[in-house]
Amino acid sequence: MNMRHRFTRVVRPAPGAPGTGAPRFASAVVVSTLAVLLAACTGTDTGETAATGTTSAPASSSAAAAADSTVSPVDTDSVQTDAPVTSSALVLTWAEYSDDDGTIDAAAFVQGVVETGGTCLLTATRRGEEHTSDPTPAEPGPSTTDCGPLSIQLPGGSSGSWDVSVTYSSSTAGDLTSETTKVQVP
Repeated sequence: MNMRHRFTRVVRPAPGAPGTGAPRFASAVVVSTLAVLLAACTGTDTGETAATGTTSAPASSSAAAAADSTVSPVDTDSVQTDAPVTSSALVLTWAEYSDDDGTIDAAAFVQGVVETGGTCLLTATRRGEEHTSDPTPAEPGPSTTDCGPLSIQLPGGSSGSWDVSVTYSSSTAGDLTSETTKVQVP
């Protein structure tokens, strides 16, 4: 039995080969775009064109001055940098009276310090009377150390204006006290 197989070979031109059309057009667009961009980067004088159709840029006095100047190396051992930030501040973020449970509540953060091991204390004073919260461990945040929320249970008959502040203590930052704010208790 004699079997013959016939195969048909399909030949496709390589991309960009003569006769393909679209890649050749795309190449022409890219070359034209580059030529326009390059022309935009070159300087021109007053816009007059010489007989050859080209323009020339005038000599720049700053270019001549740059050619005459010399650059001396910089001594990197004596370069001064800013001193690291070493100051810390305790910022009272909020303080309020909660009528629901008869407490003064507040929160604060230690700016410039991120650490564990510190303690926070809320203090409220009025006409010589002082109340403090239990010492509460501070919590490190992404860029600060956070105090709060802190709470002080006030005794009955504590209406009036109270001076409220937060104190933070740690072996690293020492003892910091926030600014005092007033909280009105009805």
